[in-house]
This record gives sequence, structure tokens and C-alpha cells, in this order.
Amino acid sequence: AGLWKDDRWKPVVNGAVKLPLCVASVCWLPTEYKLDGVILSSIIGFSFVGIPWEARVVFTKLFDRAQEKAYWRSQAYFALIALLLCAATWWSVSLVRMDRIPGLLVKAALAGLVSSAVLFAMFRREILEMFGKMLNRTKA
Repeated sequence: AGLWKDDRWKPVVNGAVKLPLCVASVCWLPTEYKLDGVILSSIIGFSFVGIPWEARVVFTKLFDRAQEKAYWRSQAYFALIALLLCAATWWSVSLVRMDRIPGLLVKAALAGLVSSAVLFAMFRREILEMFGKMLNRTKA
């Protein structure tokens, strides 16, 4: 869409947010949490600088400002669903008391099943509608 000029300062600002957070996490967190702190600082930079910056540029230069509220509403809705999925998956996986590779495989399968079941329960109508369209397209 040719929005490079309007978006050019985002990496600089994102780096200015992430760098101090990374340095702080490496300096002050215990050894076993240093990598987690670096990853978390990247998530914070992306969530609080990258996404809002790009949305602002897109909705001021490309789309109507009226569409921005609907966009942020849907983003909040899907963030809430993601938190629900994380909590349900974390809880279900924490019930498994196995170690090493077999435990990892069981936990991975359980995480996939739980998250798929929750998503299917929430979006059953949309999923079935999508599969119906796909089946009709393959028959034609």
C-alpha cells in the first residue's frame, strides 16, 4: 500500500523499547529466567509498539477511522480467546505427571486436543460453514 514512509520510525521506537527491557532482564533476572525475559521483552515491544503503530498508520492512511474501532474490538476479543486457550491448556497439561520424551509427547497431544476442542466449541458454526464450502468446491 506504499506506507513505508509512514512506518519508517517503528523499528527504531520498537528497538528503543526492547533494548532496555532485554538488558534489564539479562542483568536482573536469575539465570534460569534470562532467556524468558529476552523473549518477553520482544513480545512486549511487538504488542505495545509494533501492532498499535502499524494499525494507526493503516487506519489513518489507508482505511476509514470508523473501521479502527471494529478492528480493536475484534483484536481484544481474540486476545481474550487466546488467554482462555492458554489457561485451559496450561491447566490440562499441568495435570500430566510424566517426564522426559513420553511426557512431552503426551503433553503436546493433550495441548493440541484441548485447544482444538475449545476453539471448535467457540467457533463451531464458522468451522462447519467453512468445511461445507470447501466440500462444495471440491465437488464442482
